[in-house]
Amino acid sequence: GKKDDAGIVSHLIDTSGNQYVLSLPRDPYIHYEDSFLIHDIVCTIVSCLIVAGVAKALKQPLFFGYLAAGMVLSPSVLGALRSVVQIETIAQFGVYLLLFLLGMEFSVGKLRALAGPACVGGLLYLAVIVFLTTKMFTEVFGASGSEGILVGFCVSLSSTIVVLRMMGEGQNATPYGQLLLAVLIIQDVVLGLMVASVPLLGDETLDYGVYLAMFGSLTVIIALVFVVSKLLIPPALAFVMSSRELLLLGLCSLCFLMMLITEKAGVSMEVGCFLAGLAISPYPAYHHDIEATLQPVQEFFGAIFFVSIGIHISPDFLMQEFGTLIAITVAVVGFKWCIGFCIYRFIFRYSTVNASLVGLGLSQMSEFSFVIASRGKAHGLINREVYFMLLGITSLSLIVTPLLWRYHPTPEPVRRSPPVSPLPKMRTGSPQPPTSPATGSQW
Repeated sequence: GKKDDAGIVSHLIDTSGNQYVLSLPRDPYIHYEDSFLIHDIVCTIVSCLIVAGVAKALKQPLFFGYLAAGMVLSPSVLGALRSVVQIETIAQFGVYLLLFLLGMEFSVGKLRALAGPACVGGLLYLAVIVFLTTKMFTEVFGASGSEGILVGFCVSLSSTIVVLRMMGEGQNATPYGQLLLAVLIIQDVVLGLMVASVPLLGDETLDYGVYLAMFGSLTVIIALVFVVSKLLIPPALAFVMSSRELLLLGLCSLCFLMMLITEKAGVSMEVGCFLAGLAISPYPAYHHDIEATLQPVQEFFGAIFFVSIGIHISPDFLMQEFGTLIAITVAVVGFKWCIGFCIYRFIFRYSTVNASLVGLGLSQMSEFSFVIASRGKAHGLINREVYFMLLGITSLSLIVTPLLWRYHPTPEPVRRSPPVSPLPKMRTGSPQPPTSPATGSQW
């Protein structure tokens, strides 16, 4: 043990020199700080500023700089971060708040209009990719069916946060942008089923009760959101609008409480955040103030999120397996683009350009592929080599797809928002609809 100036043990050190901060010290009345976590947050933010500044000077997307900062700080390069798990946990709040804002921009009418292409097309997209990936792994590589299904899960998912960064301002209001966001929400719902399925893949008997319970819980939660949106949200918003601090605390409380409810019910936390935003969507008069208050916080955590992705990119592994990783990444991106394009061009009759943009937007792998792959490895479904290969392919696809998107033709020019003016003073009376609603994330 390691004692502080008061003679109280606050750290533990194992035989390998790893230091652990005690979360419940002997004397709870003495103030303690996790200096390692403070050090890591400072390193993360300063690195983001420097490397993202270089990316900006090179006219590249800022999140490329965030990814590069994560690679530099990773254990395989500088090894500057000691509290990696804590950094990754903090980073998830960037995803949660982003999905909350995304849910607020959606409406039940939009979801209903996109029910066919989003629900049917999105589920068909996932099913085809999982099926074909499983067949390839079992017949070409001789892998087991459970290993093939797990890899199919990882390949089929797409990244909501990367797609929003690719589209930028204005594009999320286009037909292909609306469809992409709706499909990604469907994927977030299915993500909970995939994560719950991982422990079952190794069993010979399949417990359908898990899936029935999940669908039942989701139905109850949606009904709860509808009641809360109608009865509690209007007076709550009218109250917190009197103070910017109360508004921020109220929005975060709604988002995080719904996140915990869905997690306890066996549904993914991401779905809970989206549903929390959906509860506010019927009240557009408040949207301008909500976005102005919450978006800077979300962008701060979002930068940390991309650093946490970059931490998993090993430059040594990329160099050793560069040719193989590039070839497989190109094959995966092309395969997913082709499936998405065929579904939305020939089944749902979208235009060639719109269908191609939807296919390209879905062609990268998701950051949650890391989660599924790590759980599969923990349950013995995949070996170490396949695990690291999935990490490398996922990381490269998150970099390659935005580059392809940048040079893909769009069906119409994207209208850019005017420069952001200083935040207006919080309205305290009866809210009026904003004259120029925000068009989306500033990322």
